[in-house]
Amino acid sequence: MIGAAAGALVSSTAVTLTLARSAKDGAEFWRLAGAACLAATVSILRVAGLTLIVGPAVLPKIAPVATVAAVVFACMAVFLTRSEHKRAAVDVSARNPFEVRSLFLFATIYVLALSASEVLVAYLGNSAVLLASIISGSFDVDVAVLTALRRTDLQASDIVVHAVLGAMAANAIGRVILAASVGPARFTMLYAATTTMAIAFGFIVFIWNSQ
Repeated sequence: MIGAAAGALVSSTAVTLTLARSAKDGAEFWRLAGAACLAATVSILRVAGLTLIVGPAVLPKIAPVATVAAVVFACMAVFLTRSEHKRAAVDVSARNPFEVRSLFLFATIYVLALSASEVLVAYLGNSAVLLASIISGSFDVDVAVLTALRRTDLQASDIVVHAVLGAMAANAIGRVILAASVGPARFTMLYAATTTMAIAFGFIVFIWNSQ
């Protein structure tokens, strides 16, 4: 669990893939799904921290939705990892976030996402920021959030808020799809059900706050 949380500080997607592969190899899928939920919780908190640093004015607007989603993932993490099955030892050690290859890949994706966002906005207007965030967020939520928060001219509106939340939701769905591609059905079903609940409750809070 500690390894999953530490790894999620760098990449929750990589942690989820590792856990899904381990579940496919016959390891205890309940606890592994719980560890994946914990990684998702850390991912949400990481995005909140990133927003606090880069776009503090946006944080209060995404906080209710992010908090609800994080609570859902955290509760399921506790529930699944406290199951009565035997504990599985899985190595999900975090990579060095300052590794040259990792930094180069992040910079490359960031530049591509930023360029795509500028092109979409130029042709489709400011509403395209949401579309660009969803697309890039499917691959890397940090890149998507940074790209959206860079639009300081739009932070006073709800466009950036929607873009950040859209990126988080897209990334969560992307993790489920990747887990399904490498992991067993039982692991994927548990993780997909939790992700669905997190997004659904988050959406309810979003609609409530929008009224």
